[in-house]
Amino acid sequence: FFFTYSNISELIFLYSNSYNQIIEESISWKDTYGHNDRVPHHLLWDVVHWNTFYPILPRFASFDEKIHTDLSLVETNVDIGSSMLVRREVKYNVTGNIFVNATKPYPLGRTTIQSTNSYKRFARELDNGTAALTNSMQPEMHKTILKGALRPHPFLQSYIEKIRMQLGAGDK
Repeated sequence: FFFTYSNISELIFLYSNSYNQIIEESISWKDTYGHNDRVPHHLLWDVVHWNTFYPILPRFASFDEKIHTDLSLVETNVDIGSSMLVRREVKYNVTGNIFVNATKPYPLGRTTIQSTNSYKRFARELDNGTAALTNSMQPEMHKTILKGALRPHPFLQSYIEKIRMQLGAGDK
């Protein structure tokens, strides 16, 4: 379940279409204001905590070459300031159209923007109060994400807390 554009929209689209797992290496977040590269999901977010919300949210699973035979793992060294990191990403290794030829795993949707369009429709339904009528799971997922399922990685959270204390924010 390969992520491309808007990760949150794809999470909701994924689960709304009966996918219950996400290959963790398929998600990265763009650092637009830093090095303009992609940062692996597991370095920013607490994946173990997120997985405690299964089955309300899809769970993250690691890439397994024996199961995910239509994918290959690509490792890239990325320089982020004073340190190097190895970014692990998965890419489809099928010939032709992945939306037609890939089955292990199936790609998300039938086009690359289907999940984004689905999320835009969901956002409109949220605004006008009809979201639960279309798909009762989407509002529950959205609430769960907003109430803390997507929280910073413990290392980042400790850094945030350290800065907050230095600024005298305390429990604010």
